[in-house]
Amino acid sequence: EREMDKIDKFTHEKLSEIKTKIDALVERVANAASGADHMSEGDRNAATAEAKELGDSFLHIEKFANLNYLGFHKILKKHDKQLPATPCKRFYITRLHQQRWIQQDYSQLFVNLSKVHSMLRGETGLRAKGLSVVNSGVASTTQLYWVRVENISKIKHFVLQHLPLEARDGAADSLLCSTVFFDNTQLELYHGRLEKAVQAPEIRVRWFDTEEPDQKVYIEKKIHVDGWNGDETTLRGISVQAYQVMPFIRGEYTVEHFARDLRTDGVPDEEIQAASATFEELYREIDAKQVEPKLRVVNKRVCFASPKEDSIRVVLNTGISMRLESPRDGPDCFQEGRWHRNPKKPLPASEITNFPHAVLEIRMRHEPGGEAPPPPAWVADLVSTGLLTHVHKFCKFMHGCAALLPEDVQTLPYWIDDETIQPSIVAPQALAKRAFAGDDEGELKARNGARSKGPRDVPHGPANGMNIMANRSHSAIGEPLKAGKKPGKKNGYGTIPVHDEPGGAPRIPLLTAPFARPVSWFSILCCDMDSDQGKIPLKIEPKVFLANERTMLNWMEMAVTLATIAVGLLGFTSEWSQHTSGERYAHVVGMLLLPVAVVFCVYSLHTFHWRGKQIRYRESVLHDDRGPLLLGMVLEATLVTIFALNVFEGHAPKA
Repeated sequence: EREMDKIDKFTHEKLSEIKTKIDALVERVANAASGADHMSEGDRNAATAEAKELGDSFLHIEKFANLNYLGFHKILKKHDKQLPATPCKRFYITRLHQQRWIQQDYSQLFVNLSKVHSMLRGETGLRAKGLSVVNSGVASTTQLYWVRVENISKIKHFVLQHLPLEARDGAADSLLCSTVFFDNTQLELYHGRLEKAVQAPEIRVRWFDTEEPDQKVYIEKKIHVDGWNGDETTLRGISVQAYQVMPFIRGEYTVEHFARDLRTDGVPDEEIQAASATFEELYREIDAKQVEPKLRVVNKRVCFASPKEDSIRVVLNTGISMRLESPRDGPDCFQEGRWHRNPKKPLPASEITNFPHAVLEIRMRHEPGGEAPPPPAWVADLVSTGLLTHVHKFCKFMHGCAALLPEDVQTLPYWIDDETIQPSIVAPQALAKRAFAGDDEGELKARNGARSKGPRDVPHGPANGMNIMANRSHSAIGEPLKAGKKPGKKNGYGTIPVHDEPGGAPRIPLLTAPFARPVSWFSILCCDMDSDQGKIPLKIEPKVFLANERTMLNWMEMAVTLATIAVGLLGFTSEWSQHTSGERYAHVVGMLLLPVAVVFCVYSLHTFHWRGKQIRYRESVLHDDRGPLLLGMVLEATLVTIFALNVFEGHAPKA
């Protein structure tokens, strides 16, 4: 108890000092920007260095607090393991959640640091930019990266030194974003996107700030183009009121009604004409594909963009939660006359999955059909830090469909086999299977486990100004995809462990049985040092399996050679009683070589099976150090024995 209070007091004092210094720096730089005070070039450089130092200090305090809370968790876990009769972990975990580091939100510190850097660069500072009435033909090339949850603050601190945050004054640095994706019963849009079909569309309805749509929403069509330099997309969309979406899908809200509403709002005729064309294109696409709401993605967005030019935009998506929009049991959304899920209906744990990593998007905007401009030099510096893991063409919609609709998908995306995300994928499928089998007790247990296992919507870092789903935890990605998991936190900023009963996630080859059985793992809010190391999500090519087959055939060739010699020696010798000295020697040599050939054959088959399983499981260990050594020793011993027999017989073997 004393140690927790000491850490809480020290952390709070240091953060208060940092906050005071940042506020003073903001005031000093703002006065210089307004012309009240003069700031020379040397003063600007000093202010920039001071802002960077304050950000680094905050990151150090973050690491200090998280490591100490991780230590508390380990001590409590060890105590309950050694003294099961007097458990105390749950009580003190609750106490940890009451610490100010957890309860308070420190995202405003990064907002103020962004103000300082943007004013020192001569920019207008923060901006809060929403979509316009029409978003027609905006083309961009996007690079997508997975980010470890404990590295979110580092990414923010790095990017805000080059691009200002998009945020409202006094608000947190992140914005709640909800997106409903549409597809038909055959998941045509999913498979078209996965198979990289030409002009594969993605239809979605998006809104911000609220969990449920109540005012303006954006109906968008995103067209993906396979490119060498990234995921090139073209975005077209319109903005309507939430209550107008369902009449729009049914064809009751026509383009004439839409144009009339735009004129009432005072929109210029040029924008009305472009918006009407986009309106008709969206309706034709929805009507032709016969789409319906399939999946909702909820996440917090931290956006960085310059107010001077919009060629580059960086978006950090944290706390990504994916859920089915139409329930498995009962009427779907369209049958209820809705385009989104009824919020009054419960959301079963089997219909939700939480992505355990943050996703960073680096978008380079350009004219449709043109080439994207080269990214600034600082982007290459950011990628080279090792904080990012590039995942080509990652898509939240495809991931959610693959995880929640396995019975409908025909092909899985390549990253689905990464073991760092397996628990979040397998858990909802296990719950669905148990519910389908009528195992009420098993479903209840699995629900209770999944409620603490899946990643939470409010991730680690100052991005979380809102606690969307406080009953879920957040796991993390490896370094990059190579280190232990470190999930997010509850309500505030720090990372506190909230563990249920211990268990281990099974290792399932997702290429063959992606949702074979339920798993049990920790729902933790801190780094799990005991977890398995992650692997970089790579697509297995056929040549890997063919190389394994060639290796087996090479070993088989040696076995066949030895067996041929042994069988030949045994077949061309007469009975033992009629053997001459030389024939007796040849018979012994054949009897020695034949078992060696059998051992070579058995080893080649065993290694082929073992290495194939390692490849399916994405294991990094594919080389056998002991097998070839032992076989070489057996063959050498056989040859030494033959040589000794030759010396003993007193004559050389015949050719």
